[in-house]
Amino acid sequence: MPIFAYHHPLHASMGEAAVAAAKAVGYVGAGTVEFLVDTTTNEFFFCEMNTRLQVEHPVTEMITGLDLVEWQLQVAAGGKLPIVEQAEIDDRLSGGMKRLPTLDTACKPSRTSSRGCIATQTCKLGAWRAGILRTPHRPRSGHAIEARVYAENPGTGFLPATGNLRKLREPPADAFGDSTVRVDTGVAEGDNVTMFYDPMISKLIVHSKDRATALRDLNLALRSYQVAGVPTNLSFLERCASHPAFMEGGISTSFLDDHGEALVKEADLSPTPPSAVAVAAAAMVLNRNEASRRGLNLPGGAWGQIGASWRAFDSAQGVAETFAIETDGGGSTVDVEVRHHSDGTFTITVPSEDEATTQHVEATFKTTAEGTTMEVVLDKMHRFDVDVSIEETQTETSVHLFAHNATDTGLGPRHVYNVVAPKATFQGASDVSSAPLIKAVMPGKIVRVLVEVGDVVEADQPLVILEAMKMEHVIKANGPGCVSAVSFAEGEIVADGAILVELEVADEVELAA
Repeated sequence: MPIFAYHHPLHASMGEAAVAAAKAVGYVGAGTVEFLVDTTTNEFFFCEMNTRLQVEHPVTEMITGLDLVEWQLQVAAGGKLPIVEQAEIDDRLSGGMKRLPTLDTACKPSRTSSRGCIATQTCKLGAWRAGILRTPHRPRSGHAIEARVYAENPGTGFLPATGNLRKLREPPADAFGDSTVRVDTGVAEGDNVTMFYDPMISKLIVHSKDRATALRDLNLALRSYQVAGVPTNLSFLERCASHPAFMEGGISTSFLDDHGEALVKEADLSPTPPSAVAVAAAAMVLNRNEASRRGLNLPGGAWGQIGASWRAFDSAQGVAETFAIETDGGGSTVDVEVRHHSDGTFTITVPSEDEATTQHVEATFKTTAEGTTMEVVLDKMHRFDVDVSIEETQTETSVHLFAHNATDTGLGPRHVYNVVAPKATFQGASDVSSAPLIKAVMPGKIVRVLVEVGDVVEADQPLVILEAMKMEHVIKANGPGCVSAVSFAEGEIVADGAILVELEVADEVELAA
C-alpha cells in the first residue's frame, strides 16, 4: 500500500526498522529501505534495501524541505548529518523549520582537486535546489507526488523508445498557485534518447497542501508538458492520475494489473476530434508552403515523394486536395480534403462514422525563440494558439500539436498525426519487396540468431533474441514462410524498427513438404 494511507505510528515503526537494518550491517551513507504492507493485518515486511537514494527521493525532500542529495555528499566527504534525531525532523514537519547549514560551511572534505573541494563543486551544480529546499521558516508537510516521464510506448507494453528530443518544454513552475512544481532532468531539447541508458526524460514532482490538490496540479502539469521526437507516457500518466481508483487512494501494487489494460486502450477508444485533424492538416500545408516560399527542397520527406500537383498546391489555391492522415495512436487513417483559399484560409473536410465534418480554419505561423506557434481561428469563433513541431521522414510527415485554451473545440493538449504520402507516387515503389519483414521492436543488441537463410519457419517461431534495457526479447515470425535474408549477426547493435529477418511467403503445400 502507498504510505499515504497510514498514520504516523506505522511510519515511525518503518523508520525504526530501516535504521536497525542499516546498523545491523554497519552501513554508512544514503540508502533506501523498501517494505511491503499486508492490508489485512497492517503488518509490514522487509522487501529490499538499495544502497543509494531512490528515484522517488524528491517526494521526501518536498514534504520535509531537506536536501537529501546534499546530505549524501556531505557524508561521503567525511562530514556529519545536520540532523540526527527523528524528533527534529518531526519538528520541521509540524512547523518549526530551522535553516540548515549548507555543505560549503558544514563539510570538511578530505579530497580536493585543482578547482577546490570536489564535494562543494558537485553541490554547486545543483544550486537551484536551494530555492526549493532551503527556504527558512516555511514549514512543509502537505503532500507530494512524483510522476516519471519516460520515452516509451504504453501501447506496445511500455517498450522503451529512442530518438531525438526535437521539442522539450517543461511545465512552468510558477503557473500552479500555491503548489510547487519541480522537474528533475538530465536532458535538454536537441538531446538524443539512446538505447544505452534508461529512457527516463524527467521526474515531475508536485507538492501541495493535500493529496487532492497535488493530484489536480499534477494533471495540469502533465497536460502542459511538451515532448516531440519520441513517444512518451505523458498521456498514460494523465489517465492514471485522474482515474477514480487512483484519486480515491488506497491503491495497491495491483493497480496496473486491475486497470492498466483499460488505461492503455482508453487512448485508442477515444474518438479523434475532427478539429484536431483539421488543425493538423492546416499546420502541415502551412509548413510545406512556407518551405516552398523559402526555396527549400524536401526531396527526402513525404512531400518530396508526392506528385507535381501536390507540390503546386500553394499556387493552385481553391483546388481541393485529398490525402491520408493517420490519427492519434495510429489506430486508423482518414482521407482529409483540404481547400486552400486565396485569403489564406482553409476549408477542411474530415470524414467520420456518421457524416463528414467541414471546418473553416484560419491559421498563421509565428516563429519565436521558443519555437513555432500557430495562431488558429476555428469556424470563425474559436481562437487559440497551438505549438507545432513537424518532422519529415522518408514516407510521412509527423505533426505534433500542443494546444492552449482550446478545450471548447474538442482539441486536447497533445496530439500526434502522421501524414502519409500516397504509395502510388513513391519512386521505385514497384521494386519494394512484399515479403514479410521482421523488425526490431526497440533498439538493442542481437544476443542470438536462431535461423539461417533457407530455413522454413512456422508462425510464432522464435527467430532472434534481442537484448534491451536489461531484458531479453524474443522476436517471432509473424506467419509461416522461408527465411530469405538475415540482416544482422550476434553481437550487433540495431535501431528501433530495423529489419532483422525477411521471409518469403510459401503456400501450405510447400511448407508441409
